Amino acid sequence: MKDYQPMTWIRFSSWSLMGSLLATLPSLALSDEATLSLPALPEIIEVIQTHLPAIPQEDIDRAAIQGILTEFQSQLEIIPTRSNEATEPDSQSTALTRYYDSSIAYLASPIIDGAALAAIQQGYNRLESENILQGLILDLRHVSGSEYSELTKITGLFTNKSLPLLNWGEGIKNSEPQPTLIKTPLVALIDETTQGAGEALAALIRTAKLGILVGRQTAGEAHSYDEVPLKTGQTLKLATGSILLADGEKLGSAGVSPDIFVHKSSAIPENVSDSSNLEAQTPEEPLSIPSNDPILTRGFELIKGINIVKGRNRS
Repeated sequence: MKDYQPMTWIRFSSWSLMGSLLATLPSLALSDEATLSLPALPEIIEVIQTHLPAIPQEDIDRAAIQGILTEFQSQLEIIPTRSNEATEPDSQSTALTRYYDSSIAYLASPIIDGAALAAIQQGYNRLESENILQGLILDLRHVSGSEYSELTKITGLFTNKSLPLLNWGEGIKNSEPQPTLIKTPLVALIDETTQGAGEALAALIRTAKLGILVGRQTAGEAHSYDEVPLKTGQTLKLATGSILLADGEKLGSAGVSPDIFVHKSSAIPENVSDSSNLEAQTPEEPLSIPSNDPILTRGFELIKGINIVKGRNRS
């Protein structure tokens, strides 16, 4: 997988697309019955060009492309033009790090990319230097991305062995042990917002026996991609294949199931994908568990339970 700077996916909201179309073409609003049998796109474009010549052709083309990207957003992604200037990943804007109960660390990264490894590693080292950690919660909710090659390094934070992991179209790749080895109990939080490389990492945590998954079923959108360069300098990524685990199991549309299921709550978990203010959210003092986040609460209680059992076994 090639690295691109920046790895920001261009996605378009179906609501904004619908709004722009209805604002300029109110007569084209479709009833439920009409959507069952849509007219051909070239015919619609020809009618617009004939009867609404004030609408520029580039606006018509843009609306059509936005519609395609919205309809097939789990299968098509456009990568912006690559910058010629190499930039260092900003781990501070990539990961949210903090700890609870003065002994349990919490790490989250909104996307699995080139900066995620450094963010997790640096965040863990900082928290460990502040206290003796008894466990780590890795929040994979709202995590996406398609940089599967980064997973070989991230899993290397939790094992010093080279383990066969997964195949995203380039043969089975093994974990790559890292200088930082995280030995504390690991609990990963997942739900329906866990997508792509986030789902693959969850599957690897289970198959490599690195930790325990808590939450709900993931989105089922882990794909391998072909990359087609466009004349604009952008790249179109097309989901053309499946991600396979080392044993040949396919990460399909069913997603990844948690080891411990947590029923959906009316409360909305914190969305760590909004990294605009993560630095400000990083506290100087340990935080308490939010009362409206049952998945995080269950993960927290699980780590406390593991340490209670370990303590009794030692005694």
